[in-house]
Amino acid sequence: MTTLRITDGDVTSARAQVLVVGVAKDDGLKIVSGALPTSVRRAIIRDLDRIGCTADKGATWRIPAPPSLASDSVLAVGMPLKPDADAVREAAGAALRACSAVKSVVVALPASSQQTLAAACEGALLGAHIPLRITKSAATDSVASIAVATTAPRAARSAVKRNTVADVKATSLARDLVNEPPVSLTPAAFAATAKKQCKGLPVKVTVWDPERLLKESMGGIMGVGQGSANPPRLIHLEYAPKEAKRHLAFVGKGITFDSGGLSLKPPKSMETMKCDMAGAAAVLAATRTIAELGLPVRISAYLACAENMPSGTAQRPGDVITMRDGTTVEVLNTDAEGR
Repeated sequence: MTTLRITDGDVTSARAQVLVVGVAKDDGLKIVSGALPTSVRRAIIRDLDRIGCTADKGATWRIPAPPSLASDSVLAVGMPLKPDADAVREAAGAALRACSAVKSVVVALPASSQQTLAAACEGALLGAHIPLRITKSAATDSVASIAVATTAPRAARSAVKRNTVADVKATSLARDLVNEPPVSLTPAAFAATAKKQCKGLPVKVTVWDPERLLKESMGGIMGVGQGSANPPRLIHLEYAPKEAKRHLAFVGKGITFDSGGLSLKPPKSMETMKCDMAGAAAVLAATRTIAELGLPVRISAYLACAENMPSGTAQRPGDVITMRDGTTVEVLNTDAEGR
């Protein structure tokens, strides 16, 4: 993962391949950053004008750095003149996504408060994230280090960095799982991933296989998965710190591929159905992060993982299944497995 540093606001002496600044349109171009002297702002605006910068939101322009800056180049990203935290996050993300084949970046966006500092750090790290299955050649082009300049109080910086890095790791994990091809992310593979991600953390991972699911009369999840060659799994994550004052339960839908079953989806609607396990991915990532940060809250998380496929063994419209609590359900549409 890209390393993150939080530095003081003056970036004129910061050595990096790219210095990121914001640019807005307001009777001409305006630099949106509190970290640059007026003379440097003017030089950057002059060069941006020459290349036709329009300051459109999220668009980027890269120019050689003025001689008074230690950085090699300046990357300007379009954003509002008076941005809130969300605008700072979006701008930082857009800027880092434009930094291909760059190893070191300094971010000089408005980050004077704890909220905007966290937004700048989060956006930059998310923008620099390389998806899990990316080619090795592309992965070598990832940004190695990011420094975010700020005038926020020093006392807040350590907590901002710790929390932001944990949040971005969680978001990246969830995104990578959602992007994983369904041929490799089966219910059993999801269970193995959950164990791997929670290794070394105070999280107990219990996996119910088909035999245990049948023994526990889990007719719902077994019915959904009975048409697939990849049997279902129910994954239980338990984080229970002694100092916990609250108890939260998370339930994540983990349909690793949803064809609709015998109530088959149209081909176009099936294209993104590897994403039907995003709920389980979010729950796994959230539970892992809560445990990693040592938050004083007990978590009971359940990831219901199955593959909804058509076959000679699939459940049929008209079947009646029995849930664990004894409730019987008539199946009218096998594509209604989430309901």
